[in-house]
Amino acid sequence: MSTLSPLQLNKTFFTDVRISAQPDMAVSGNLITNVEFGGKVQTGNPRSWMLTVRVNLKAENEKPVPYVGTVECIGIFTVLPAWPEDQIEKLVLVNGTGLIYTIIREMICSITARGPFDVLMLPTQSFLDFYEQRKKAGAGAGAATTSAT
Repeated sequence: MSTLSPLQLNKTFFTDVRISAQPDMAVSGNLITNVEFGGKVQTGNPRSWMLTVRVNLKAENEKPVPYVGTVECIGIFTVLPAWPEDQIEKLVLVNGTGLIYTIIREMICSITARGPFDVLMLPTQSFLDFYEQRKKAGAGAGAATTSAT
């Protein structure tokens, strides 16, 4: 028997989807993915959150890459009552960001599968280290940069 996750995803929607193929260029560069994320409590209920994740695709050193662009997705989450209140933010920002990132990853795969180059599969990421860095810095959002091939 399985149990529900303490983090429930209620709704997602894309607010920005722009992927451009670069078919006229000789591809020679490395693709960099920059992931920005942040969340906020909805309507004063500490168990209701809105989380925004944005993935930017760009060339590492101005050399041509197959695809460039941006995809942004928003997720609406609820944390179940049994989850400790002092752990809600960490649950939402680590696990929620991972969920939304995966949704964006699949959108990018779907779009690039119909392009002139091989399908673009973003690397799998963990957001725990970025959350910890964010907490130490006292920042309201996080960012992660990785290479994708």
